[in-house]
Amino acid sequence: FLARGGRLAWGLVPTGEELKSESTEGLWQRFKEQVTRLARDQKSSIKEILSQALLTPACGMGYLSPQAAQRALAMLSDLSTRGQDWLASL
Repeated sequence: FLARGGRLAWGLVPTGEELKSESTEGLWQRFKEQVTRLARDQKSSIKEILSQALLTPACGMGYLSPQAAQRALAMLSDLSTRGQDWLASL
């Protein structure tokens, strides 16, 4: 799929009760581990995987309160910046 130019949507930010206790740092560490493992398993490079990644909330945010949705989007923005920085460093 990736070799054909497909993109993976990573539902990184939880949109349920877990959002209250989750940290951006914890999500970032898990994402890095998953990307590294996928690169190893698929015999691909981290750079390839990151360049074909879309970062998203885990599920729809329509039922979240405005404050919770704002928190989820702020976390997603931070994760996106970290991902772009990681990609640029490769």
